[in-house]
Parts: sequence; C-alpha cells; structure tokens
Amino acid sequence: MNGNKNGFDKELTITLKCFFGFEETLKEELIEYGYNDIEILNRAVQIKGKWKDVYFLNLHSRCSIAILVEIASFRIKSENDLFKECDASSTIISNFVSLLIKIFFIETSLDVSI
Repeated sequence: MNGNKNGFDKELTITLKCFFGFEETLKEELIEYGYNDIEILNRAVQIKGKWKDVYFLNLHSRCSIAILVEIASFRIKSENDLFKECDASSTIISNFVSLLIKIFFIETSLDVSI
C-alpha cells in the first residue's frame, strides 16, 4: 500500500491526554520513545507525527489515557459557521470513518489466536 496515496505519510498533530499532574511524566515517556518537539498542555501533551506514531503510541504509551488526532481546524464566529465548516469537513470525516472501518475488518479477519 502506498502511504502517500492514502495520507499515511502526512504530518499530524497528535494530542495525548493524561490525568492532571502527569503531563511531565508523559513528556518524559515520549522522550524515551524518541520524540523531541513536545508541547505540554493542560492534562495533555502534543506532538507532531504520522499515523504510524498514532498506532505505536496507542499500543505502547502507559501514561496517556487517550490519543487524539486533529483532522480539521477552523475558526468560527457563530453557530452557522460551525455547521458550514462541519459540512465542508464531512468529506474528510467520512473518508476517515471509511478508513477505520477498513482497518477494523482487516484486524478482525486476521487469526490472532495463540
């Protein structure tokens, strides 16, 4: 599978959520994994990475409680702006959901018994 074709090589903003007070511990964990440019947020840290990083961190990070990927970013001034932007982003979201469904079916069709 070609990563460029499916967007797997695109740089992503990855946010790792954690409990209050664990931000520094999560940062240290990410440094041990080889990540350098780490921004500490309130109850979270943020890094740049690719989809392989999302999968790796989801499997290996012990200090994070959730891993979020920014799929769209926009500014709004009213409720109508929000609906317009969400409608414009619906293609991105529907493609992402399609990807998740494909991954789910691939993983569930594999024989993972030991």
